[in-house]
Amino acid sequence: MRRPKHNVLLIVEGAKDEPRLVDSLFKAFAHDEEWLIHLYGTVIHDLVAKINSDYDGDYDNIEIRKVLVEMLPDDQQAKRDRLLYTKFTDVILMFDFDPQDDRMDIDGLRKMQSSFNDSSDTDKGLLLINYPAIESVKEAAALPYEVYLETFTQMSDIDSYKQIVNQTISGYSGSYGNFATYGAGLLAKAIANTVGKVQHMLDGLGIEETFPFTHAGSLSDCCWNISLTDLLDFQIREYTKNGRVASCGTGPFFIAGWKRSLDGAWKAYYGD
Repeated sequence: MRRPKHNVLLIVEGAKDEPRLVDSLFKAFAHDEEWLIHLYGTVIHDLVAKINSDYDGDYDNIEIRKVLVEMLPDDQQAKRDRLLYTKFTDVILMFDFDPQDDRMDIDGLRKMQSSFNDSSDTDKGLLLINYPAIESVKEAAALPYEVYLETFTQMSDIDSYKQIVNQTISGYSGSYGNFATYGAGLLAKAIANTVGKVQHMLDGLGIEETFPFTHAGSLSDCCWNISLTDLLDFQIREYTKNGRVASCGTGPFFIAGWKRSLDGAWKAYYGD
């Protein structure tokens, strides 16, 4: 059997939205390349707790697959073997921020975000956090940019966030509720709007100076230039000081390396 060019270990909390999003991203931007997604379910706070307790918080020198194997029940030997012996090309960890979870370890999250920064490093992988949850990608796709730019979720609404987003996006024409229906143009729009929001929040750019307005340069390059660690620090400050989280989904950012496909989809979407 021929091995697919992209053999991806996807470590997520959700069993529906995250795999659908990743599958749509590959369909839209990988073109004729083959891919296979291996799904592993866990929660980021459990993973952080495991690394802290059993590996002394040494995020730089662990093999994530071995950690995951240790978290599996003894009766799942087939899954253990698949994790240990499959030759993965990429490891992607895509999680919700979930600041309302009592187990959240801010220091551990920071260390993990700093160390897990490359999907092709299959010892660790690339950590992508959706703030406050994956529905923020739907907001980036559906909401007018000026509205999305100022969209924050108060801690009092976190538990109802998914329902709030689904109700909000239903008011806009288009199909935004199911990632399986997202094509290259809509995905490029969501990525561009997220990039612009990060530029606005972290770099202090005015709305007309952000990428979705200027269209200056490469969308792929703009993704690469974003510090996910700085974004995490910004969200932690908002959460601890102001009791809110900025809606901002970085889940799609793993395709930033596919420059020709992503930039081409963005230009086609806006007719540049």
